[in-house]
This record gives sequence, C-alpha cells and structure tokens, in this order.
Amino acid sequence: MQFKRINHENRTKPTISLRISPAILKKAKQYGKGYTGLLSEAIDDEGLVRKCI
Repeated sequence: MQFKRINHENRTKPTISLRISPAILKKAKQYGKGYTGLLSEAIDDEGLVRKCI
C-alpha cells in the first residue's frame, strides 16, 4: 500500500487556479486540444512572468 501511495504522488501534478479574462481563454481555446499545455508553457517562461508581475 505504501508503494502505491508513493507512486501516485509521483504521477500527479499539482493543481493551481488562475484568473484569466474571457478573451484570453477564448484565444487559448482556439488552439484546440491541449490549450492548457500552451498556458502552462507560458507560465513556465520566467521572462514573461516577470514582465507581467
């Protein structure tokens, strides 16, 4: 059982919530399936995050 719990913790990604405007969400969804990955990559860009903060 302990192995199963450890394995589950290693497979799951943390969940976060972001507030984005409806216009940005609409633009992101235009890319189709995987648009959340696109948003995730934008957040991973340190330069972009620093510029927006």
